[in-house]
Parts: sequence; structure tokens; C-alpha cells
Amino acid sequence: MKVLVVDDEQHAREAVKLLVDWSGHGFEQLLEADNGEEAKRLITEHRPELVLTDMHMPIADGKALMEWIAGHYPGTQTIVISGFSDFDYMRHTVKYGGSDYLLKPLEPDQLNEAVRKSTDLIRARKEALLRQSAHNIERNQYKPVYWDSVFTRLATEPSVNVPLAEQLGKEFGCPTGGAPCVAVVCGLNPSPVSLLKRFRGDSELLAFAVANVLNDFVRLQWQAGYAFRLAGGTDAVVMLFWDGFDRLSERLEKLQSALSRTMNAPMHFALSLPQPCPKGLRVAVQQAKEALAGRNLLDPRTLIHSYRPRSSSAAVRPHLSDVEEALRLAVVSRSEEEIASALRRWTSELQAMDKITPADVAAWEQEYRILKSKWLQSLFRGVAPAEDAPAASMEELPVVYDEEGMFLTGEMERRLIRTLSRMSEALSVRKRSERSVIAEILQYIDQHLDKDLSLFNVAGRFYLSREYISRRFKQ
Repeated sequence: MKVLVVDDEQHAREAVKLLVDWSGHGFEQLLEADNGEEAKRLITEHRPELVLTDMHMPIADGKALMEWIAGHYPGTQTIVISGFSDFDYMRHTVKYGGSDYLLKPLEPDQLNEAVRKSTDLIRARKEALLRQSAHNIERNQYKPVYWDSVFTRLATEPSVNVPLAEQLGKEFGCPTGGAPCVAVVCGLNPSPVSLLKRFRGDSELLAFAVANVLNDFVRLQWQAGYAFRLAGGTDAVVMLFWDGFDRLSERLEKLQSALSRTMNAPMHFALSLPQPCPKGLRVAVQQAKEALAGRNLLDPRTLIHSYRPRSSSAAVRPHLSDVEEALRLAVVSRSEEEIASALRRWTSELQAMDKITPADVAAWEQEYRILKSKWLQSLFRGVAPAEDAPAASMEELPVVYDEEGMFLTGEMERRLIRTLSRMSEALSVRKRSERSVIAEILQYIDQHLDKDLSLFNVAGRFYLSREYISRRFKQ
């Protein structure tokens, strides 16, 4: 801590410095001034926690200095040291927050006690500020999470929770009487690899950062709505606008520009039709999500997408399941060429498409998961060494995008051929292992024909299930 002694008499300043054990009270630096103006300069530069000042001084006296301290640095503790037992001086000291009024000549015990009390007040104030700061930090950390949860409930629950809607009205000015609102979803999946690397792969942190950037404009600058993360998901941030619809297009472009500068990556926005708030919030968010899921991944430079009702004449997507049997036979054959040939029957149809949507990709991913599950059951049944190798060799559908978010069919095809080839090799290893185990079982039986062997004994000997051994011998 720092202390400033203000007195126009040098000997008085020296006495104050000598009579107090400053280091014992926690003060590391002692400053001096011989008038109020010099004291103001030192206070501004060094911010001392404690000021001891005389009242009667040239240029600027103690009364003016105390008024200035109270107005500019109200947290600074002051002790008045005066040669005058003047009621007006004492009243001024109390009025402007002085903690003590001491008369010259100074008594060492009185001075030390006054410094001790002021030091206790300084420390108590600092501790209170630290507690308040920690509380504010904690509250500010959890407030966005709480409001995300409230908005999510209104955006997902079938009926309106009136108390929650009223909370949003008081906190954000969100309309509660049916005024129109528009939901805008900012898509974060797929995110460019370079962007995820900046956030160390933490998609939740990315969503939090995007929501903060958006709210700097939507809530703080324009006071037109609020951006929130849907609880339980990190693939999108939702903006709810309830004001400024005539400038919405212009503002969305400004938000795109702000995100591009901040994240150095393009972000897709999808808009709903106007809906009554809060009753239509669920419909608005659903419409915006549908618009985002229906954007064209082959045209990543179109960044703003509006909701349109589904057309009955929508294009039929090629199904991975259409080539399932051909792929299975190719995997069993251990031929990479046959795997590639079977797979291209599907990917060639993808390459002929002029529009591929996130909904298409999600459907193909689901088909692939089903296909993977069926193959692991049919091709890798039974118990054998390295049981997880097949599952490890057959990863999720290797969907690939470039830095702008364009879907790359050719690169997905190449990676999928490698994945299925690894699975084919794992299947070959499994079959060789099974043949080896069966041969060992046969040899063991031949060597113990004179004994009464049961299926239970053989299964225990080779750490296999009885069902597996029975099935293999029947085959």
C-alpha cells in the first residue's frame, strides 16, 4: 500500500513519517507533498490508499483537497492533522469522509491508532470489493446460461410458460402480447477446421463466443432482440428479433461482416417467417432450423437463407442403402477395386446433384450407421481376439467440407473407400483367426478322444461361448 503525507511544514512531515511503523501497517511507499495541488498530482499518479493532510496550507488547503478526493477518489482514506481546534474544520472533515481529526503536536499513540483504524477500513473495503468482484464474475458467467435455458424452453416447449415469458419481457423487452418476432439461426455445423482449431475443438466455447459477438449488436447496440444458444446443443446460435424488421436485411449483413472479421470464417443465417411472440417462438425457431437444413452445401457463398414451405415436388435423394448389398459383397471379397466400383454407383448420383442439403447429409449419416450396425452383426459375429477392431476400422461416414463449407463428394468417396478397405482387411484377419481357433479345437478333441468331453469343457478351455462353438461346427 501507499501513503501520502501533505503538510507545508517539512518538520511536520518528518514527524509523521517517524512516529508511525508504516511497514508494520503494510505500507511500502511514503509520498510527500507541501500543498494541495501537488497532493492532487501525486494522488492521480500513484493512487495512495491513505492520505494524511494538514488543513492550513498555501495554494490549495486541506479543505479543498478533501473535497477533491471525495469527488475523484472516494475510496481513499483521509486523516486530518491540524494545529487548529476549529469546529468548521472538524465538520468539513466529517462531511468529506475523513476518518480522524488529530491536533498538533501529535501524540504517537493517537497517530498510530488512527493509522491502524484507517488501515483496517482500507483492508475491509478491498476484501469487500474482491468478494463483490468474484460474485459479479460468477453471476455474469451463469446469467447467459440461465437466459439460454429460459429462451430454449420457450423455443421448444409446446405451450407457453407465462412466468418465463414475463421474465424475458422485464429483462429484455421481449413482447408478450403477440407482437411479431423473427427467429434467425446461425449455423455452426459444419464449422471450418481452422475455426475449430482456434477454439481447440471446443464447439461449446465457439457457440458462446458467437453469441457474445451477436449480442454486442442485437441486444446492446440495436436493442432489437437477443441471441442465445439452444440448451443441449452446440451446432447453432438463435437470434430472436422483435424490433427493427424494416432494417433486418441490412443488420444481418452487418452481423455477417462482424462474424467474418472476428472468426475469420463465413457463417450461415436462416430466417423464419414472422410469428406472434411468445406463442409462435417455437414455430419460428423450427422454421429457421428447417431453412438452415435446406440450404445448398454446393453453394456455400450464399450465406442468408429464408424459410419456404416444403414443396411436394422435392428432389429424391440417392440412398446409400441402394448399394448396401453390393458394398457388403465387395467388402467380403477383399477387393478394393470392387469396393470402389460399388461405392461409385452411389457417389456418381451425388456428383450429378445440383443441390445437397444438410438434411441430405444427416440422412446419409443415419443410413451409414444402420449399415455399419448390420455389418458388425452379420460379418463379425461371435467372440474372437481384437473384438473392437471391426468397429474401430469402420468409422462414421467421412463427410468432408472445404474451408468455405462446400460439400466434397470426391474426397468423401476416397476416404470411405479407405475405411471399407480397412474393414475388409479386419474381416479377413477375423476369418483367419477363426479358422485357427477351430483347428486348435479339432486337434484338442482328437487328442482327448478317450475322455468324456462336453461342450462346456471345450468352451471353457478356449474362452469361447458354447453358442459360438456350436454354431461354427454346424457350419
